[in-house]
Amino acid sequence: MNGMTPEEEEATITKCLDLLEKTSGQRPQGWVSPSMAFSPHTHDLLSAAGLKWHGDARDNDVPRIVNLKHGRMALE
Repeated sequence: MNGMTPEEEEATITKCLDLLEKTSGQRPQGWVSPSMAFSPHTHDLLSAAGLKWHGDARDNDVPRIVNLKHGRMALE
């Protein structure tokens, strides 16, 4: 989410999660963006939103569990 402040990124994440929950009836458990874009804040913001995995982190060949401010998350 390049070019956004952390506050703008958090608002975008919340808006997307709320819309997906309203449309599908279920809150997403993970996040993959259409452009695999994320900032240094994204993992913590997603974790704070209650998500369990993030699929944009393509810096490793295998999924891994990381400890963040708001819990643990799988990075894929």
